[in-house]
Amino acid sequence: MALSDLLDFLGDEKAKLFKAVDYINTYYHQIAVSLQSLRDNLLPYSFTAQAGWKETIDKRSAEIKVPEIRPQNVYGDPDFNSNVLVRLINNIVAVQNTALANPEGVSSADCRLVSRSHRFLLAFLDEQFSNSNIAALNKPQRDLAFSVKHTIEKRIRENIDPFFAHLATILEDVYRVKLAGHVKPIVETLGNYKKNPGLYDELIARKCRELGLKSDPEQNLAVLADLDKNEAVITAEVKAKYEGTGDKKTAGRYFRLKEIALRYGSQADNLAALVYFLKETERNLLRISIFRRIGLALKNLFSGRRREITPTNIVFTYVPDRGKIERRRASLNDLVNDASFFYKYLVKLKEDLETESYVRIHTPQNIKDLDKFIDTSFATLADVLEKCHGFRDWLGRENNRRLLRRIPDKRQEDFNNLLLHINRTCIVNSYNLQEIEKRK
Repeated sequence: MALSDLLDFLGDEKAKLFKAVDYINTYYHQIAVSLQSLRDNLLPYSFTAQAGWKETIDKRSAEIKVPEIRPQNVYGDPDFNSNVLVRLINNIVAVQNTALANPEGVSSADCRLVSRSHRFLLAFLDEQFSNSNIAALNKPQRDLAFSVKHTIEKRIRENIDPFFAHLATILEDVYRVKLAGHVKPIVETLGNYKKNPGLYDELIARKCRELGLKSDPEQNLAVLADLDKNEAVITAEVKAKYEGTGDKKTAGRYFRLKEIALRYGSQADNLAALVYFLKETERNLLRISIFRRIGLALKNLFSGRRREITPTNIVFTYVPDRGKIERRRASLNDLVNDASFFYKYLVKLKEDLETESYVRIHTPQNIKDLDKFIDTSFATLADVLEKCHGFRDWLGRENNRRLLRRIPDKRQEDFNNLLLHINRTCIVNSYNLQEIEKRK
């Protein structure tokens, strides 16, 4: 393969990579939203209480600015944290407005700057989660905060960083191949370069300007190392970097659907905790005193009716979150059974997704199964959430306050946080599914 053909090969690799630009944009949007959520809801004590702080985000930002100060050097400074968070979000916007808006114009230096901004962002997060502010949160809130942090780290390390690292590799190889045929007639051998490096550096820089390249001293060293190699060796070395990358459908529909399905599966523990709370609450609410039992027994004796001494179910009414405004009836028994059944369904799905067929093979049938599971999960969780919200509202009514007092405040708080966890997953998955459908 001639060097000109190798450039075509690298162009094809870059075109394949750029198909993931929309997904990288989506990931950045999710990270920005997550950072804002951490500031407003989960780490409020780490930042200043400024109501209109989002107005300081520059939606037209076009320059990445990484603070020189290391995050670990500042501890518990709300003003510093607030300013840095805005700068981090502005950096994300800048990458979206520049590198992702025009990926053809990205240079290797740009990729290094983006990577540096990511390292600072992750170091900043580590600092916020290592100080005493995180200890002020209750366990469900703390777990949710760490879950958001983990999602941000995973997006950067597993999706965004590899994208820019791969792009940097392609750009470096393009630079190397473009210069290879032009530097050899000028320098001839590496020995000549060592005799007068200043002169040859200037000649190489001039040749770069002629070719429309920005001279990079570090990459020039790789070009000089190729002086004693023929085109076949250079071609083999470059192509070896990309062997097998064509099989990685990073941005494929199947893997995005699997990601959504696994996110639903991750709610199995929360659903199990929700079922436990509902059963525990049911027992507390159905418990009646010995005097109440005696009273019911006497009524049955003198009235001749067979009224239940111990009730076995709780029926409540609620107004649905969606659809027409109406009052519906539901039973706590049915809610517990529905949530328990779906919990077992989620556990089975997680096991299936870890099998060989789902890990390595993405057949049309697997995609169809994932679509069905996602639709079922959203509908079932939405129904469970709606009834749980209705049950919570029913308990809060004036005539049910006596029953509400039977549930400890801490358990009520746990219940609310479980609903928050599950609802957040439904919202994120719904948004991601919409993005997938747009790109069909």
